[in-house]
Formats: sequence, C-alpha cells, structure tokens
Amino acid sequence: MDRNSASDDGADVDATTPWSWLDWLVIGVVAAPFLVGIVALLAGAHPSVSLVGDNAINELRIRDVGNHAVLVGPYSRDGWNHPGPLLYYLLAVPYRLFGSRSAGIVVGALIINALSAVGMVAIARRVAGRMLMIVTASAVGLLFVNLGALYLRDPWNPRITVLPFGLFLYAAWALACGREWYLPVAAVAGTFCVQSHIGYAPLILVVGLWAIGTSLWGRRTRGSAPPTTPTRAPTAVILVTVGLLGLMWIGPLVDQLGRGRNLSRTVSYFSQDAPTKGFRAAARVVGHEFTVTPDWVVGTKAASQFTGEPTSLLHTPWPWLGAAIIGIAVVSWHRTRRELRVLATGVTVTVCACLLAIAQTIGPLYDYRLRFLWVVAATAAGVAIAMGINRWATPRALRSATILLVATVVGLAGVATVQAATSDLPEPTFVRTMTSIDREVLARLPARPGVIVIRRASLTGGLFTSALAVSLESAEVPIRFEATRELPAAVGAHRMLRGERVRGVLTLAVDQEIEELARFPHLREIAYHGAESRARRAKDLAELRRLYLSDRDAPPTAARTDRIRRLADRTHAVAVYFTPSLTG
Repeated sequence: MDRNSASDDGADVDATTPWSWLDWLVIGVVAAPFLVGIVALLAGAHPSVSLVGDNAINELRIRDVGNHAVLVGPYSRDGWNHPGPLLYYLLAVPYRLFGSRSAGIVVGALIINALSAVGMVAIARRVAGRMLMIVTASAVGLLFVNLGALYLRDPWNPRITVLPFGLFLYAAWALACGREWYLPVAAVAGTFCVQSHIGYAPLILVVGLWAIGTSLWGRRTRGSAPPTTPTRAPTAVILVTVGLLGLMWIGPLVDQLGRGRNLSRTVSYFSQDAPTKGFRAAARVVGHEFTVTPDWVVGTKAASQFTGEPTSLLHTPWPWLGAAIIGIAVVSWHRTRRELRVLATGVTVTVCACLLAIAQTIGPLYDYRLRFLWVVAATAAGVAIAMGINRWATPRALRSATILLVATVVGLAGVATVQAATSDLPEPTFVRTMTSIDREVLARLPARPGVIVIRRASLTGGLFTSALAVSLESAEVPIRFEATRELPAAVGAHRMLRGERVRGVLTLAVDQEIEELARFPHLREIAYHGAESRARRAKDLAELRRLYLSDRDAPPTAARTDRIRRLADRTHAVAVYFTPSLTG
C-alpha cells in the first residue's frame, strides 16, 4: 500500500479526506484546558483583582484604546517601545466585555493561546493529514504541561507570543506547501509576535521569506496551480494580506512620521556598536533544547539566580536528540510525504534564524525570553516522528501508533486541564497583596478635588505602582505620575503631571522601605499588607539584618542562604503613604 495516500482502515488519512469524529476529538481535547481555564476564572473570585508589574502597565495602555492614541507596543527597559499596539487592541475586546476589569485581559490571553494551539493542530490536519495532526497535538500538549497554566494565561508580552509564534510557523509551512490563503494567517500571527516583542523580528522575516520563496518556486515548477492545493485567487490573497498589514502597521507608521519616532529609536539601539552574545553562546542555548533532557520535555527552567540567563550558556551536553531528528529526516527523506519534507526544511530554516537572532542579542540573554525555542524544538521532534511513521509503519503499526498518540494527547491535555482548573492568576502572591492594598487605599483616601500623584520609594515599588494606578482609574479617581525619561512612553504622556491641582500624593513602599518612610511624620500610612503580623515581622527583620551584617566576608553557606531567603519571603510587605502636597 502507498503510505502517501489514505490507508484503507482509516488509521491515517491524507489532507483531502473529510474530517471524522477522531479529528474533531483531538481539536476538542487541545481546546479543553483553555475552556476550563476561562470557566475557572469566571467562577472564581478573580474578576475584582489587580494585575501587577508589566501586566499592570500594559493594562493602563489597554484602557487607553478608544480614548487616547495607542500607536506603539509595550515599553522596553532599553528606552524604546516594542513596535506595535496589536496586543493592546486584541486584549481590549475581552477587557471591555468584562467591564474593564483585569480578569478580561487574562481571558484574552487564554483566547489568543487557544486559537494559536488549535490553529497549529488544524493546519497540520489540513495540510499533511491525521498523523501529523496527532503528533502536533501531542507536542502542544507537552508544552501545555511544562509551560504551566499560569504561563498560558499570562498576558505579559514575552509569554503571550510563544504559541502565536508556533501558529506563524505552521501557517508559513502551509504557505510553502502552496496553500496561498495561509499567507494572511502568517501575516497576522507574525505581526502580532513582532509588534509585541521585537526579538521575533529576525525569525519572522527569515521564515516568512523562506515560505514565500518556496511557494513561488513551487508555482513556477509545477504550473500555476500546485496539484496538492488548487488555488484560484492569488490576487485576492495578496490584496487581503496587504490590507491586513496596512491596518496593523498604520499605528507604528503614524508614530514614526510624528513626534514619537519609536521605530527610529529601536533601529538606533540595535545598530549600536555594542557587544553581542555571539554564535557560540547561541549554539549552546539552542542546542540545549535538542539534548536528551531538554527543558521543553522535562519542564525545567534552568536560569541563573544572579543574571537571569540560562545556565546552558556555561555548559550544554551533546545534542543527541537533535542528531536523532536529523538522522530520521535524512533516512526518511525520499520515501515520505512532500509536506513533511517541506516542514522539515522550514524547521531547519527556523533553527538557523534562532541562531542568528540569539547571536546578535545585546546585553543579558534573559531566560524568560527563550520559550519560543520550546516550540521550535517540539515542532522539530514532531516532524521527525511523523516522517519516521510515514516511512516505516505498516497499516497495523499505523493503527497502534494512532491509538497511542491519541491516548498521549488525551493524557497530557487532561493534566493541563486539571492545572487550569486549580490555577491562580499570574504572580498570585503579588496579586493578592495588591488586591488588599487597593481596597484599603480606596476606603481611606481623603475626598477632595484634584489629581492623585503616585510615587514609588524605589525601583522595587514599580511592581505595584501601575497596579495602584489601574485600581484608582477604575474607581474614576484621576491619577498622574511625575514625568521621568521612561514613564511617558510606558504609561502614556497624558498621565504625566502638568500643573493640575493635586489632591494628594501616594507613595508606595516595599519591604524595608516601610520602616524608612515611617520615620517621616508628614507621611500618613493608609494601606498595609504583609505576610505576617507587624510584631513578628519586626523580629524577623532584626534577624535578617544580623544575618546580612554578620560574617560579611565569610563564604556563604547553604543553610545561611536558605534562612535569608525564608526571612525575606516572610517579611515581604507593601505599604502606601498619603501626603496632601507634592513637597510634603
């Protein structure tokens, strides 16, 4: 029997065969963790909570959609914004539907990731048949489990772009196979990734050019219509794609032509003569995901606690998994489906693009930015498995492989569904802290006309100041920040203090800053939240100071380091102080 066609018993079917109940079952299983996560979010006590940190900063910008011009993306610590606001506009829809509450943003993140995961699996089925669909679903399920439920519902831009990047890869592959109508899908997914995080730009550019070039070459060598994918409207595809790209990039272009010039600042930053990581470091980081125990399989996230960079920069075992993937692809190459060969080529191009992008990184190579490598490695392993099955499996073995893989998908999705049903919101400890602080501030804030100016005692307080701003704005309390170099680009220039009448100043203090600010009589504490009682916290702080001061020159011991960490966790607290004037 020809393995490149549908088997008689239906264990594997090609892309032209109508979908059956098994195909829809796989789709439903992949979507289940997200649906359960949304239900759990709606059923829990989450609709009134506040997000913190960068998520709160992004929420301020999401609130601006429809009220102020939002032309660029999330702010970067390096003095520029990520290219575009598509993330904000997409999340604004569920945010408004939830009454402009933070929970709507989390629901939006779940929806974006659900569409991306389901899209990857559906594209695999439509282009290469059932076996690749099930293999892809298994890889996606493994990512679900090891990324975790908190990750999949986190709207933070380095995280919410990981699965959409996978959707882009599969859409680009479909385009390379001659499916022209996946060009708009690739354009939207790729734009979302690039606008939300600039680090995806070289990956999207290289893979996109490969997909377009391969598609054009296929049309030239096989005629105007590839036999595997009859297409009748290439002109319509181009018009739709150009229209979507114009709509999505009009904001950044308006900013560039106006006073913002964010694209120029971004290009200037990456054009500077600064040290980069280099190809040796890139090879170690990428190669680590192709070792015998890669992070995406075992679920580890090995990052240095001092630098935040992956420990694989120092040492990476030999990538035996990568060698096995290459071996299977080479041996199976001439006796497997063309679509799988194209996908294998696309993964190879993507890996090369990853090496290029990581090698050119300026500054620290933070581990949290590298989860897209999990998608690339999982896709590479999946296509190798599909090629091996397509090359060697008999009809009976094909049925057994299908049953085994479907059981794997169900099992992994089941674990992910349980995680989604019992999981909290991103940064749950800080979220609970800020929810308590918000209630106390709103209850004790003096009623008088004017704006509220929000300050932080130090950089650490920045994790909570934006969350406090969101809470006050939601309660229709006008807030302002004192302008600094980065704040106008981060939270909007319209939130900067420009001579308005001041109702009072809120200063947010974290941990030991609380005791420092408590000495000033003009500051009145109106909110406090700590992990332990004030009396117990005072004793733990005294012990923590003694540990910091004692044996300063002695080498740290594991017991002493662990004790300091435990005391730091227990003494964590946040307080808000009120003063009725800017100079007070």
